Amino acid sequence: MPGDYDTRFLAARLILNQSRYDDALGIISRLLKERPDDPDLLVLHGAASARLLNSTWALFKLGPTGGTGPAYEEGCTALRPRVGPEQDLTAEASFRRAVELAPTSVDARLALIGFLWATRRADDTEPLIRSLAADTPGHGMVMEVAGYFFLARKQNELGETYLTRAADASASYSRAPRLALANHYEDAGRFDLALQHLEKMLPADDEGGTLAARRADLHLRLGHHDLAGKEIDALLARYPKHRRALALRAMLFMAQQRPAEALAAARDAVAADRRSAEARAVLGDALTAGGDTNGAFVEYAEALRLAPERTMLVPRLARLGLVTGRNEEALAYARQAVGLFPADVDAKVALVTANVRLRDYPAAQAALQPLLALKPRPLAVHLQVGLLEAGRGNEAAARAAFNGALAVDPDSLEALAGLVDLDLSRQQVAAARRRVDAALTRRGDDAGVLKIASRVFRAERNAAGAEAVLRRARAVQPADAETSRLLASALVAQGTYDEAVQLLQDVLTRHPTSADTLVALGAVLERLGRLDEAEARYKSVLATNPGDGPAATHLGLLHVTRGRNLDIALGYLSEAKRASPGDPAVSDALGWVYAQKNLRLLALEQLEEAVRLSPGTALFQYHLGVTYAGAGQAAKARAALSRAAALELDDESRRKVETALAALTVR
Repeated sequence: MPGDYDTRFLAARLILNQSRYDDALGIISRLLKERPDDPDLLVLHGAASARLLNSTWALFKLGPTGGTGPAYEEGCTALRPRVGPEQDLTAEASFRRAVELAPTSVDARLALIGFLWATRRADDTEPLIRSLAADTPGHGMVMEVAGYFFLARKQNELGETYLTRAADASASYSRAPRLALANHYEDAGRFDLALQHLEKMLPADDEGGTLAARRADLHLRLGHHDLAGKEIDALLARYPKHRRALALRAMLFMAQQRPAEALAAARDAVAADRRSAEARAVLGDALTAGGDTNGAFVEYAEALRLAPERTMLVPRLARLGLVTGRNEEALAYARQAVGLFPADVDAKVALVTANVRLRDYPAAQAALQPLLALKPRPLAVHLQVGLLEAGRGNEAAARAAFNGALAVDPDSLEALAGLVDLDLSRQQVAAARRRVDAALTRRGDDAGVLKIASRVFRAERNAAGAEAVLRRARAVQPADAETSRLLASALVAQGTYDEAVQLLQDVLTRHPTSADTLVALGAVLERLGRLDEAEARYKSVLATNPGDGPAATHLGLLHVTRGRNLDIALGYLSEAKRASPGDPAVSDALGWVYAQKNLRLLALEQLEEAVRLSPGTALFQYHLGVTYAGAGQAAKARAALSRAAALELDDESRRKVETALAALTVR
């Protein structure tokens, strides 16, 4: 049928769909000689000239981008092969001639709009889109393109109207506009409207349970726990190892205050997909809720590594880095958090704290400066000023800052703790006692106040008193890991080792990666002579956090006790010193290892620093005194050992101090 127009037109269209642009143009050009004013033929000629597979190909591929942004730019680049400017001019002329000849033709106008989008002129198409949408309110593709276009330009009312019409135009083609509306409403925090659109989608659209998981997530955000649970149960019945469903189940349990079940579900989610950033983040949430800050830090860090776009994890990592003693990492995350969220006061506070911990006081002051201008001054800023001034040794300024914090919040535990620490560091135990007694009178059942009171009892060398208030605190917060650790310490001071071990093992049952608890248990095991077990606990902490000061300190001292390779101990302690240069315990342990290696100048430098930072710690004074004695500085040795003898010591340590003093007397 060589002379049949319809046959040749159909052939040209099919050949064009196979990307055989020149072959299609050959047929179309001959047809145009016969019918130069046929709008459909001109549209086909424009598509072939522009190297587009059909008249709506550009809008099909670029429509969801709204004609703006990086995805649009990338889409334009990938849409078609390289086209010369002459070809595009020819194509545009054909499209515009088709619209001129058939101004009401939907296909001609869509083709022209698509071509302009393909040539990065989407903004120029607004008049065309408005008129086409007004003329064809029931046309699914027109409504969809108009919806994407106006939503992308923040004309939300128009965009929502057009996309809703597109979704309602044809059930079989409603998936894309409904998903776009659901995404739009979810981003805007209008979760109920997002849910409505997801619930209208067809079962066939829910491949892999993606939509069911989104519905469950939205129910959770809306507080519909029962409905969320039903969606999750149904999804897991279909896909028992569905990673997102398992993560959502953990989130549901957390919302329902079921921490043990939340943790188990979160671990199941990670086991189902270890590379899932969402599962890792949810596990971090569950560990945080349970008090396992070390485990939470590890999971959040892995989630951020897997998905760097999860920037909301950065401030969390800064705060957890501080809690877990990862001071250098906390500093890096805090800097990043301030850059990402310049209005986040907590991020700036974390930056100040990290610099104070690392004893970089000029940097801390610089980070604090913009916070000082806030009116009224937030509680956290008063507290940071107090910590900074205390670190600098400016006691009066530190007290003023902590008292300023109490003026903002009379129940601030951090301010109370700061003032008590200042009292105790100046050996003003009676003042600390009056302070905590006043707090206990007002809040005798506050676990935080009871824990602060235990510090004063320890300073008074009253281990039984510390035990009593900590048992009260544990009755108020039975799952609090810190209270259990403090109580274990009070029990050890009285020689009650078995109960201390049981307390710490109970904590580890709930939080197996808790660094503080592992170190505390290791210390008790050392007392019991179970040195291999103690060493294993310390090493397990350093495996995940090589700079952990307490673990490195205990392991370094244990190497000395056991006559192990001191260079290995120095490696652990040097890493801890780099991470926590202001930790007196690290300085003491490092100095003591240097002393065992007869590097006395290095040893004295570290030991003197430890005593300067914490003059009331008997162990530090003892190590310094013994090292002075070895260096032949008897007067200094006697002074340090005498100070050690005047401080709180257990029986074994007191014998060591008295033996060292006696040796000096003999000399």
